Formats: sequence, structure tokens, C-alpha cells
Amino acid sequence: MRRALVLALFCLLHSAFCIRGFAAAKLRTVRGETPAAWLRAHALPLASVEPSADESDLAPLLPLIKDARIIALSDATHGTHEFFSIKQRLIPFLIKHANVRTVVFEAPYGEIEALNDYVKTGNGDPAAALHIDDYFFWNAEEVLDTIHWIRAWNAAGNPPVEVTGADAYHTRTSITRVVSQLDGDVRTDAARAYDCVSNINVATAQWYRDSCHASVMSVRPMLEAAHAPFDVLHGARIVEQGEESLARDSAMAENIARLADRSGSGNYVVWGHNEHFTRTASTLNDPSGTKTAGAYLAERYGSAYVAIGTIALRGMYNASELVDGQWSVGQYAMTDPPPDDYAVTFATAGLARMIVPLRGALPSWLALPHPIRVGGSNVHSRTDTTETLIEELPKKFDAVIYVETSTATRLRP
Repeated sequence: MRRALVLALFCLLHSAFCIRGFAAAKLRTVRGETPAAWLRAHALPLASVEPSADESDLAPLLPLIKDARIIALSDATHGTHEFFSIKQRLIPFLIKHANVRTVVFEAPYGEIEALNDYVKTGNGDPAAALHIDDYFFWNAEEVLDTIHWIRAWNAAGNPPVEVTGADAYHTRTSITRVVSQLDGDVRTDAARAYDCVSNINVATAQWYRDSCHASVMSVRPMLEAAHAPFDVLHGARIVEQGEESLARDSAMAENIARLADRSGSGNYVVWGHNEHFTRTASTLNDPSGTKTAGAYLAERYGSAYVAIGTIALRGMYNASELVDGQWSVGQYAMTDPPPDDYAVTFATAGLARMIVPLRGALPSWLALPHPIRVGGSNVHSRTDTTETLIEELPKKFDAVIYVETSTATRLRP
């Protein structure tokens, strides 16, 4: 009895230690196997998250994605180097071994099309194209190096790979792209129909908005009648989405599916945030859940949609903060994890980086809800940098990439 009282008093003074200790004791009863032992037996250790000619540690991933049409490689933050650099390994690997022929970014369609021109022809300046308003996080050396690799792959005469943006934001750049691909009277008529968009602002009268909406919606039927190619019609639909202010995740899912439903177009990699490409609704901005692009795609493609998320235990990442009315980009420390955070449990395996498969029979400690931390492109403050969600990881993803330490992406000027 005295021993129990001493333990209780100790726990009152050191609650975090006891929570962690009691949780570990409970987890040890699951199938007689600790989380550390299960992870060492089932996880896929990564030799490195940096680009490497040795792909042997990635080969065990192929059975997971063998039936995939769309593979989402998503990030828990928009500013972690390790999350970006592992894409520098995975994207070339999937292009070479999984018939991936298109890389889709969570980014505006119009701007990313300039990158597509570069990877297909070598024309243009990819570094300049990555300067995208509101999307500073893509302007990173890791992304630019990936674009250069795709260009080199294409230039070598391999099966061509394209890049595209799934976002319907930045409607005016999408309009510019669509109109630039037209000729003659069709170009003149489309430009005239789209012209009203440049005059819309928060003070625009509703009657003008309605008139402009009808004008924008008239373009795609006009292009269809002129037998415009798929790429032009795809862009025209994205213009419509932007003018309609269609829900972002719904629009991204529609745009990805429109591409993926083409026969003979190969498979797709999507590079975006965990909370946009999870298989489930996201509770990040709404506790009741917001349907994500990933949830739409999982509903449409079933097991042919494979979602691979990321988590980190600790470290720094790049984000922006609103200070005195101005957005400033800098490095921020991830908030400390709660004792039962998935990352804390993963750390017990003693592996600095690994892929954790989340299909098939799983131990209860992995299947139960636990905290997971995510960071967006901006933070609330220096001390409030990540959001903690309570999630069932196997419902969100088919696999998750764990790294022990996050460092900031290599942003370009």
C-alpha cells in the first residue's frame, strides 16, 4: 500500500513520465510485442532521405503501390527538408519502376504549366516559375532539383513525364494559359469572354458577377465546338472552378481525376499536404470534418488510390507568420509531442527514418486513435506552430514515412 502511495505521489509530480510509462506498459500487452519490436519487424528502414543511386531500400515499397493509379506523397508540414528530399528519391523511383508519367502539385494550374513547358521542351526558366504568390514553399532547392531531374529524364528519350498543378486558385494566370493556346477568332472570343474576370473585386455588384459568370461558362462549350485539345479544355474547366470559388479540395480532386481517367496516360504522383490528400475527412479546420481531395479520390478509385503520409518527432520547418501586418517567412520549431503521439511511439524503434505500412493486420496500438501534429504554410506565433489532431493513422494513409528530426527546406530567394 505504501509503495502504491509513493508511486501515486511521484506521478502527481511527474505526470508526463507516468502517462508515457503507463501507455508503454499497456502497449506491451498487445500480442506480447512492444511497438518497438513490431516496428523493427514490419517497418521499411530508409537508408537515407537524400537522393541516392542506391534504390534497394525503396524496392519493398513496390508491392504496396503495385495496383495504384494515383499515389499521393504528402507532407505533414510544407517546410520540412526531409519530407521534400524523400520526394527527390521517391518520384524518380516511381517514374522508373511504377509507370508514373505525371507529377501533380498542390499548386495553381497556370503557374505550374510553365514548369511543364520546361520539362517537356527545355524552354523557360524553372527557377523563375517557382516564384508563385501565396505558395512560397514550392520555391525550394529540393523542388527545383526534382524538376531538373524530370527534364533530364525526358531529354534522354525516356517515356515522357509531365508536371501540372491541381489548384484552381490564381484564375487570371489560368486564363492567360488557356488563351495562349488558342488561335484566330477562337482566341479573340475567349479572351473577350474572360475579360470581365480582371474587373471583379470585393466591391463588385452581384449583377456584374452573374453576368461575368455566364460569360466565363460560355468559353468551354465554344472550345468544344472548335475541337480544342484536351489540355485546353482541362484549363478552361479550371478557370470555371476559380470563377465559381469551388471548394478547393473538391476542385483538386476533380482535376486530378480528369487527368487520371484518360486511357494510356500512365500513373500519377500527387505532391501536397497530409491534410489535403488523406483518405479521410480532415479535422484541421473543422472538428466535424472537411472532405479532402484524398477522400474524394479514395471514394472514386478505391485501392487504386494510395496515400503515403509523413510525420516527424521534432525539429524545425519553414513557415510564414503575420507580424505587424506583414507576412514573414522563417524557421519555426515544431511543438513538443504529447506522450501518446504516434511519432513518440515510432521513436521507440530506434530508427531515424522508416516507412510504416498501414495495410493488413495491425496491432491495436497502431490502429487506435492517437495525436498527430501537422503544420501548414503559416503559423500562429513562435510558440504556436503546429496543430495536434487525434487521428486513426491507418484510416488516413496506406503508409506513413517517419523521420526523427525535421530540418527546414532549402528555400530559394
